[in-house]
Amino acid sequence: MTYKEAVRKIFTYLKYIDERRKNMKKKNYELKITAFLLALFVMLGCFVGCGDSTDAEPTKEPVVTAKPTQVPTAVPTKDPNATPEPTPIKYNDLTEGANVTIEANVVEDTFDPEYAIDDDESTRWSGIGTYTDEGDWRKLTIDLGAEYEIGMFYFMFQSFQNSYKIMYKTESDEEWQDLITRKAPVDLMDEFVVPKTKARYIMFTTESTGFCSIFELDIYEYNENMKVEEETPSDVNIALGKTATSDNRPENQTYLPEFAIDGDILTRWAPMPGTADDTITWVLDLGQVYELDYISISFESCQSEFVIEICDTADGEYKIIEEGYPLDSVVEPYEITNIGQSARYIRYRRAGGAWGSFYEFCVYAK
Repeated sequence: MTYKEAVRKIFTYLKYIDERRKNMKKKNYELKITAFLLALFVMLGCFVGCGDSTDAEPTKEPVVTAKPTQVPTAVPTKDPNATPEPTPIKYNDLTEGANVTIEANVVEDTFDPEYAIDDDESTRWSGIGTYTDEGDWRKLTIDLGAEYEIGMFYFMFQSFQNSYKIMYKTESDEEWQDLITRKAPVDLMDEFVVPKTKARYIMFTTESTGFCSIFELDIYEYNENMKVEEETPSDVNIALGKTATSDNRPENQTYLPEFAIDGDILTRWAPMPGTADDTITWVLDLGQVYELDYISISFESCQSEFVIEICDTADGEYKIIEEGYPLDSVVEPYEITNIGQSARYIRYRRAGGAWGSFYEFCVYAK
């Protein structure tokens, strides 16, 4: 029934009860009143709980959304046969020591030498070619503060054009000893291992011509993981210590013909240019006939065409094995490969009238 119908029936019943009350005994009246009130509460409870059966909206069944089954993330299984990744090796940089000092004989403006060992590749030492005396070198001298066993070097150049040399001294040495010579790196970064060497003092030295600037120079203590590349017989330069001559006057006594085969790429042969009618020659005597494999020439300057010739005897007829042209860049060695011919004498020849010299003339045999 509706709410109005229920109220109407209640009031009708109350009227009926009131009429009957006078005729009923008091006890029966109280019982009926109690029963009525109980019935009234039951009816009202039903109405409130169920509502109007005609007007109420139908009760919606709750929609239960099933949770997706969570697939556990698979943990990759390690391959027991896989090669473990090597742990990076930490080398001891000796230039970071508290007692390390550095000096330079050439400094440009405020680019002081200590900037080359401050572990900051945004600062640099710079030495410009202000010295004009022949044989005057740029030098960086480092005191490590104590003797160590040296094993590796790292250079980050800001600008560099020449070959350079590393020299060293112990605490008891009076004279500098040669450690290694290097050509200017193509990408301005040079990292290399040297044989284990005890030293306290290290010197970097290069020619006074050109520009030299170093962001960072690191010197590392020897570690057993440092491996020096060993030369094989085919990598032996057979020109070292042999005889080199030239009929042309050298630029001065620091640029003699033999300096091109002394194994030192800081020294070089440099003749006077002469005139266009002159012929510049340099002759190498290997001492015996070799089956030649290749030749490597480290030029300091090459501004003209040239030829490389070979011969078995001193008074024999030379034959040309290479015709070269002026070089725009001399950073990398000029190489003549796959020669495959025998010779004792090798001659470099060009016309005069232009500058040209080379640091090293290297020859390799089969």
